[in-house]
Amino acid sequence: MAGVSVEAALYPLDTIKTQLQAAASTRSLSGLASLKTAYRGIGGNLLGVAPATAVFMAVYEPVKLGLGARLAESQSWLAQTGAAAAAGIASSVIRVPTEVVKQRMQLGLYPTPTKVSSHAGGRGVRAGTLGSGGGQTPPPHRRDVGD
Repeated sequence: MAGVSVEAALYPLDTIKTQLQAAASTRSLSGLASLKTAYRGIGGNLLGVAPATAVFMAVYEPVKLGLGARLAESQSWLAQTGAAAAAGIASSVIRVPTEVVKQRMQLGLYPTPTKVSSHAGGRGVRAGTLGSGGGQTPPPHRRDVGD
């Protein structure tokens, strides 16, 4: 729930960032004409936040525990790093397509998520999935009970 709240609150800033990045390559900026354009594409993105976070946590904890059981106490950071990498790759299967759809809608290229996916196809909305696997990492390690 926290991820959805943060995503919704910061979405207009993400829209501005996306438009500025696109403008840098095309030398034009359509701007934010209204609050409606600031939140264009948010629905599909919010639907993807919770499942992507759930997949991340479902993979992270078991992998961390499994690796941690095989490593010395002084190497616990390796378990956390490996778990974060595995969980990031697993969650990117959901996160990347929703991000592609979101960005194309933020730019006004397509009016609906179905138009994005029908034009780009399954392969187009999944482009970059493996390359973005490390984008979501857990907070810095702190000594918890059981770590």
